[in-house]
Amino acid sequence: LQAIEQALESGVLILPNVEDDDNTNTNEQQNQTKQNYRVYQMHPEFRLFATQNPSTGQYKGARDAQSTALLNRFSIFIVEGPQTNELADIVANRLKNERFPFATQATQMVKLHLDIMDLIKDNEFKERNKNYSEITIRELFRWCQSLCDYEKMLNKVSQSVKDLDGNTFGQIISEQAYAIYGLRFRERQCQIQIASAIERLFQINPLSSLKLSVDFRGGNSIAFLSQRRLLLQMPIITLERVLNDWPSHISKPSKIQEIEKIIKIHNYIFKNLHSGSITQIYDCSYALLWSVLERRCGHDMTTLPELLVETYANLCRDKNQRETIIKYIGTEFREPFETLVQAAASLSSARSSFYLDEEANRIA
Repeated sequence: LQAIEQALESGVLILPNVEDDDNTNTNEQQNQTKQNYRVYQMHPEFRLFATQNPSTGQYKGARDAQSTALLNRFSIFIVEGPQTNELADIVANRLKNERFPFATQATQMVKLHLDIMDLIKDNEFKERNKNYSEITIRELFRWCQSLCDYEKMLNKVSQSVKDLDGNTFGQIISEQAYAIYGLRFRERQCQIQIASAIERLFQINPLSSLKLSVDFRGGNSIAFLSQRRLLLQMPIITLERVLNDWPSHISKPSKIQEIEKIIKIHNYIFKNLHSGSITQIYDCSYALLWSVLERRCGHDMTTLPELLVETYANLCRDKNQRETIIKYIGTEFREPFETLVQAAASLSSARSSFYLDEEANRIA
């Protein structure tokens, strides 16, 4: 901020430690050492714009206090959100641009979004003051994008949302709404209130269609199914895939066998967490595997068994899950359960269970 103030005063902005790439230099100048800074002169019509997040929700208490002298340099104005009809047009255009067949759903989507915003502000909503309860236009766009991604996934297997019957489509749109708006809350009462708001609009209770099953299709992919309806499909992690994706800034370990063991344990835990009918998808993702590899191949002094327990036990939602995973890791490394369990965090700090990384293309 000091640099900005000085630049406004002098009309000159100097960027240190940045090589001057001005192509107007003469040959003689080019033969000399380039200056280790850049200089920018202020344009006569230059204007500086600054934005600030609201001091509510997840941003509450997080904003830095700025000096009155700095703030007085700005003309302050508040940008209100778009009107309801404008918001519906934005969502409809986004669905059309992504070639989603039912852009006409935009009005209902906006209505539900606004209804849930009002619901969360109600004094009867127990988690209204939590930082994760903040609902913004981003949630509506995420819901919109998740529907578009679902259509893209179906296209890959020569299907389309437009070929589904009305009830099945209703299940999809309500499931996606619940994933975006409902699963963020911890209290069952709050989740039910969000589900009820969705049901009032789409006449389908999203909680009744959340039971999933997983089909591990050979060595290629994992399919999440709801009564044989494809929810999402993602590739199985293999050694070949990891080695092909290996970034240049991370040194490969001398023993490939160690990477194979980490992948083996990751895949076992993924299957174990999602065995049988499930009601949530765990964040046992490709990105999580890479977080383990980066720490292992970096300067982290944690032993590999403790690192694996610390990472994967933190996914567990109950004691039995955690014990099964720790015992499996202990068996692989011949480490006693009593030693490894000390590396596990408490169940209350478990990672959110409903986000997946980009390989799945959508949130489920």
